[in-house]
Amino acid sequence: MESIYIKMDSEQNLLTIFENASAIERISGQFNKELKVKKFLFVLMLITILSGVTSAQTVFTGSCFPGTPDNVDTSALLFNFGNQRGVLPVCWSGSNPFDNGVPMSLAGTLKHLFVTGKYVDGGSSPATWNVQVQVFLNGVATSLTCTAVLSGGTSTPKTISCSDTVDIVAVILGDVISVKMSTSGLTCNGNSCPELSLNVSFKET
Repeated sequence: MESIYIKMDSEQNLLTIFENASAIERISGQFNKELKVKKFLFVLMLITILSGVTSAQTVFTGSCFPGTPDNVDTSALLFNFGNQRGVLPVCWSGSNPFDNGVPMSLAGTLKHLFVTGKYVDGGSSPATWNVQVQVFLNGVATSLTCTAVLSGGTSTPKTISCSDTVDIVAVILGDVISVKMSTSGLTCNGNSCPELSLNVSFKET
């Protein structure tokens, strides 16, 4: 009877080992499932955060169409930034009683001003002349501005550019922004006046 008792005890131990192994496998499987769920939730949370950061940035763009100075108006607000001259908001178009600006629906900061454009010059303008683009806040000039230096005498459209990646302007809900181009002091003679077009962008974060 002793040998039978020992045999039964060995079988019982073997059964216990199998049961423990099965339990460990179940626990391990459950742990892996929970780990995968946690990884998925972490990735989902990261995507949500990144999406929120991206959506919190607004890029503003504006322009003025090809135009020539009339020796009277030396500036103009840009289209999308206050110019209300309808279908033809040209550069050097001067002011308009209905000119206004863009109201801010969020508080934040304005920065990273970039300007590009093209011009031709019939030759009567100075050897060099400046085009300034400046952001205005509630009608007051801000530090967010840049100036492109142009040289006269080009009959083929020439690309110009300038930028301001340093200055930052704080805005609050309800502030009104506008953007003006100007060429103070530029004079020319009739058909030989320069012709200029501009495109502007900056962002609010």
